[in-house]
Amino acid sequence: MYRVAIVEDEADQADALRRMMERSRWGERFEFVHAADAASLKELLSEGSRLDILMMDIELGSRGENGIELVKRCFPEGCGTQVIYVTGFIEYCTSVYRTEHVYFLTKPVSQSDLDDALDRAVVRLQAVGGRSIEVRFGGTTSLVRPDAIEYVESDKRKMRIHVGRDSLEMYGTLSSFSEQLPASFFSCHKSFLVNMDRIVELRANEVVLASGAVVPVSQKRRRLLREAFHAHLRSRL
Repeated sequence: MYRVAIVEDEADQADALRRMMERSRWGERFEFVHAADAASLKELLSEGSRLDILMMDIELGSRGENGIELVKRCFPEGCGTQVIYVTGFIEYCTSVYRTEHVYFLTKPVSQSDLDDALDRAVVRLQAVGGRSIEVRFGGTTSLVRPDAIEYVESDKRKMRIHVGRDSLEMYGTLSSFSEQLPASFFSCHKSFLVNMDRIVELRANEVVLASGAVVPVSQKRRRLLREAFHAHLRSRL
């Protein structure tokens, strides 16, 4: 089953969208929840609810809440939730690219466009499969694809997981977290794990990543990292 959240302040429009989704070829595999505003969506997330697909209205009610900003705050890049924007305002068609999403639907939504959006979302969910990692902190659970992680840093018992321009925090150790990661991750320092797929430059004491972030490399692990990185590159040829 795929858990779908419909974030829409108009109850009748939320019901209509749910019925259309039930008519899609994936309808029997959807489990629906509804949030009328930012507060109710955050309440769902605070309960640790897993959300596979997010149907996000952009203008939410009289409070002036903005769905794009809500996605930026609550669904960081690489979290695994497939975001589909639904709005009556075509002028948002470029603003949505400030966030990771799979489709932009305009109201009134046609069944064919909705079916196309859902096909794309489900294909991406199937590609990720069971490889997403649960990150729990402060009562919130996020799903993160390992390939979206640039690096992980540790500060005593707390870890910070860097995903694109965002970061997530959780309690744990690098050694236990690394067991959930693919072979593309390397411990370049006692406090850092780096995704070798994201390295763009190797320096004497540090590596530069695709985002521009600079991660330190300990003296003991310089040679090992260089060897591992070159072997990793050869394996991709």
